[in-house]
This record gives sequence, C-alpha cells and structure tokens, in this order.
Amino acid sequence: MNSLYFYEENPVLPTWAVVLIVIAAVLFLYFLSGLIFYLLYLRAFPKALKELDALVPYEEERGKFVLSIVNRLEGHGFRFDPQAKDILLRSESLAGLSSGKRGEYRNIVDFTSVYLAKIHKEDARYGKYITEEEEKKLLSYPRDSEERYKKYNRKAGTVNAMRHMITVRPVLKLFRDKRTDFVLF
Repeated sequence: MNSLYFYEENPVLPTWAVVLIVIAAVLFLYFLSGLIFYLLYLRAFPKALKELDALVPYEEERGKFVLSIVNRLEGHGFRFDPQAKDILLRSESLAGLSSGKRGEYRNIVDFTSVYLAKIHKEDARYGKYITEEEEKKLLSYPRDSEERYKKYNRKAGTVNAMRHMITVRPVLKLFRDKRTDFVLF
C-alpha cells in the first residue's frame, strides 16, 4: 500500500463518487443548519414583535405626560420649538409610525423631559409650574427608556443576526419569507 493513498488500490467506489458523496454531505449539513437556525428565527421573531408592541403604550404615556407639561408652560408664556411639539403630538398615531420616526419621537421625548427638569431647577419664572414629583418622573424617563429599548434591541438584534446568517438565507428564499429587519434604536 502506497502512503499517498488512504484507501486500497482497488477501491469499491471510484474517486469521483467519493468526492460527490462528500460534497452532498456538506451541502446537506449546510441546508440542515440553515433549517435549524430558520426555525429558531421563527421562534424569536414574535418575541421581538411583542417587545416592539410593548414600547408603543409606554411611549404614548411618556409623550402625553411631557406634552401636558409643555402645554401648561406655554399657557404661562413659555416658548417651545414648534417642530418638536409637532413630533410630540404624534403620540396618538405612534403605532403607525415607521421605526425611524419612532426613534426620532423617543429622542425628542427624552430630550424634552431632561430640558423641562432643568427648567424646573434653574428658571424661576417657569419652574414653579412643575412639581417635584413631575421633575422626578421627567428625570427617570431617559434611564427607563434606555432600559426598555436595550431589552428590545437585544431581541431584535438576535432576530436580525439569525436572518442574515449565510446558512439561513437560502432557506428564507426557499420559503419565500418576506419579513424585513427590525430597526435598532
């Protein structure tokens, strides 16, 4: 037996058949791993949607609270940016907004809550119209929203990563899955 060969001189299968079997086995494992990750993707997708849907009432409540304080201060002569106020007024239709607009809404609410808390501390004219409890609530909003969005981003990132795995893409095309990626905030 020659040391260059791993099989005997007269093999049962020709070399081309062995190569074909190995290629078929590799393709089978490739497709099988894609199918397994696709099933995991199908299981994780509703969880990410649930997290995204849980953010809507939370954001609506935050937006309405911040808008009520802005309206109260405007009644006493405070001037607020009209474009930012238009974004805050979107809270009624938050569920229908695109993910990019939701991110813009979140940023405006976070900024406005910190801004209003700062007005309470530093501006004697308008600070008296915001109570201590409201200030504490306003200051808690950015941290609280960061925690909630981290939770969503973790689940959405997992779904997006599974969707873009090289073994999953052919399975997605095979099953004609038209779902799109989640936007991370």
